[in-house]
Amino acid sequence: MPKRGPWDLSHDPEARPVGCNGAYGVSGAHRHRREGTETCVACLSSEAHYQREYRRGQPKPKALKPCGTWAAAQRHRKAGERLDFACRLAESTYKQERRERNAA
Repeated sequence: MPKRGPWDLSHDPEARPVGCNGAYGVSGAHRHRREGTETCVACLSSEAHYQREYRRGQPKPKALKPCGTWAAAQRHRKAGERLDFACRLAESTYKQERRERNAA
């Protein structure tokens, strides 16, 4: 059996292995898990191929906005961190502009 992993050179991205339900993807393996039966090799293969291709096609994560922007202030708040002066200023400016837009 060929090595499975990120450097598997025998991986064919164009292949679409189908599970025992005749569908490509995770539906066959999910059905096995839902019914409480052992997942067959065909469904495991289909699920693994689908997940690998899904991960390969994901967009790169976006770069974080620097401190002093509204997005950075939101990031600090979500992480439970204290806001630095630049982020507090950016957040208050954003809220003020939003109040002015809504008033108009």
